[in-house]
Amino acid sequence: MKTTWDNFWKEKGKSMEWSQEDVLYSDGMNELAEKILTSLNKKSLKEVSLLELGAGMGITSLYFGSKGAKVSLLDYSNEAKPLAKEYWGSHAKHTFIVADLFTFKPKERYDMVTSFGLCEHFIDKQRREV
Repeated sequence: MKTTWDNFWKEKGKSMEWSQEDVLYSDGMNELAEKILTSLNKKSLKEVSLLELGAGMGITSLYFGSKGAKVSLLDYSNEAKPLAKEYWGSHAKHTFIVADLFTFKPKERYDMVTSFGLCEHFIDKQRREV
């Protein structure tokens, strides 16, 4: 069954505004990574595993993956999966999980769970669950 997000990624996915260079060479992402490493008491992103909820193409997580983090992208849309693969290209590897985040049961633990631009798509109880 096609979802709203399948349609979105099929129609808009290739025209996203953020280039790989915007993410990979971002001073803001460098600062964020340093704060994350400090809070996790890690020396390198190679020691970090990350799960991004509602990841779509995994635009922001590309930064972490390019620095060696083990990245899993979780999204409800099948259409986002090939776009993520294309967007990430040879910069880094990731695992893409097609699943509903409300019923998703991870098979592993993650050091960090992120969400960039997901919560605002829900209201009330679902927003709190996200």
